[in-house]
Amino acid sequence: MMTISLFEEKGRFRVYDEETKRFSSASEKIEDLMKVLVRNRDIRLYISMDAFSVRKTVLPHFESDKIREILPYEMEGFFLTPSAELVLDFFPLGAAEKGTEGLVFALKKETAEEHIAPFLKAGLNLISLSPAWDNRLSEYGVDEGFFYKTALNLAPAGLTGEKKKRKARDVYRTTFLYVVALLLVCITGFSLRYFLLVKKESRIRKEVSAVYTSLFPDQKTPPDLYYGIQSKLAELKQNYRAFKGIEVLGILKSVSESSREGVRVKELNMDGNKVTLKGEGADYAAIEQFRNNLKKSFNEAQLLETKNMPDGKSGFAIEVTVNE
Repeated sequence: MMTISLFEEKGRFRVYDEETKRFSSASEKIEDLMKVLVRNRDIRLYISMDAFSVRKTVLPHFESDKIREILPYEMEGFFLTPSAELVLDFFPLGAAEKGTEGLVFALKKETAEEHIAPFLKAGLNLISLSPAWDNRLSEYGVDEGFFYKTALNLAPAGLTGEKKKRKARDVYRTTFLYVVALLLVCITGFSLRYFLLVKKESRIRKEVSAVYTSLFPDQKTPPDLYYGIQSKLAELKQNYRAFKGIEVLGILKSVSESSREGVRVKELNMDGNKVTLKGEGADYAAIEQFRNNLKKSFNEAQLLETKNMPDGKSGFAIEVTVNE
């Protein structure tokens, strides 16, 4: 998008639009211009030569940017105001024997800031502050067309380029909004997950509490439900060991009551609800009578094997099934 140039005329400004190549019909006050200027257009401001001081001098053969850097040192003492309080720029006139001859323009920083302030306040993108053409410049051999083509800019550093600043602010603002949005999504996700976990934990706790009550109806539900269940499980495990010992005693008692004279049990092996009895009897008849007696105390009594012993007795192996 092309620039808009504002030319000062007796305290008012005429507008030249480089896009339409036209001047405004009349000059306007700066306050009125602020209301109609487009924010995203680049603006060049040209003010009266009366605000500037000009000196003709010869400067070393350097590039334009380098010359602008050394101007405050080279021109110290050439103006009534110290260089530190001035904004300086250089307009070349031509080559000289010892360097480049040209005009040095000086503008007080406070004057420049006064002209730029309304544009900054309105958020407009002012890119340069330059002297407007004055016929007095022709005395130095300056051509008006060439003068405007030369990029003179006496705006103090940091007071121009509002568009770039605004763009940078927009980038920072957009990045900040994206970060905030991402954080909100993450926080929302974590909050939802936490809510679901709490809800699930509450449901599990109710189920565990119901199971605890059904298993131990006479017991009050402990404050720490999970610790209470662990204690009860440990207690049950201990009791199970005791019950297991009682079960073995019951089996021995039943075997003892089923025994008869001539039968001797030497070994007893348990595997779940199966018990294998190994021993010897006076003869097969005594062993068979012992097996029949076992049937009275156990679900089943099966003779697994018999064999003749060296002393004339009969060895046996009987498997019984414990009543559940």
